[in-house]
Amino acid sequence: MPSNKLWIPAIILLIFGAYLFGRNTIIKDSKINSTQEKKINYLQDIDTKYIDTKSSDFFSKDENGKEVELPKNQKDSLIKFLMDKVKQDNIKFDDNCDVADSKAQIAEVDLSGMSEKSYIVMPSWLCGLTMRGASGNGEIYILKQSGDNWEEISNLRGNSFAITKHKTNGYFDILTNWHMSAVSGTQFLFKWQIINSETKVGRYEEFFSKNYD
Repeated sequence: MPSNKLWIPAIILLIFGAYLFGRNTIIKDSKINSTQEKKINYLQDIDTKYIDTKSSDFFSKDENGKEVELPKNQKDSLIKFLMDKVKQDNIKFDDNCDVADSKAQIAEVDLSGMSEKSYIVMPSWLCGLTMRGASGNGEIYILKQSGDNWEEISNLRGNSFAITKHKTNGYFDILTNWHMSAVSGTQFLFKWQIINSETKVGRYEEFFSKNYD
């Protein structure tokens, strides 16, 4: 039978090997964690920083980018683009309607902070047809423009929006509000999600919602 003295070095080696393995694992994990984005408690941040639930004007306009008035040809092409979008929801327009009888709030924004110009568009009515409810709820489109051509990047919803100071996958998170009454409604948080890892194409998708009253 082997002497107890022979087991002592073996046990020491096993303990030392376990220590090295554990240490390397901790170092590896810490490197991974150090590259991850900072986790934000949005429920707390929304209540204390971004949303005043006692105010009917939920989001400061200073956070929303610069509201712009497009040249007529660009605005007309935008209205026609929006009309084509809503037609997909079986909304029909009068064949003789006037495209000029349309209104939309248009904000020029840089959602990446890298001088990538895009537009957040909230149509009020199109060709004389109302696109928003009594509380202003409706579609919020994020679009890119090239000449007279428009491309939809994402589709949000609500009666107002705010661009936060936190990023996900390189783009600022967006808050929207869906108004129900003078003091009640739902807030939505949208984050940028990569939908094609090779081309890095992405879009805003709902991350969570929160009711208030």
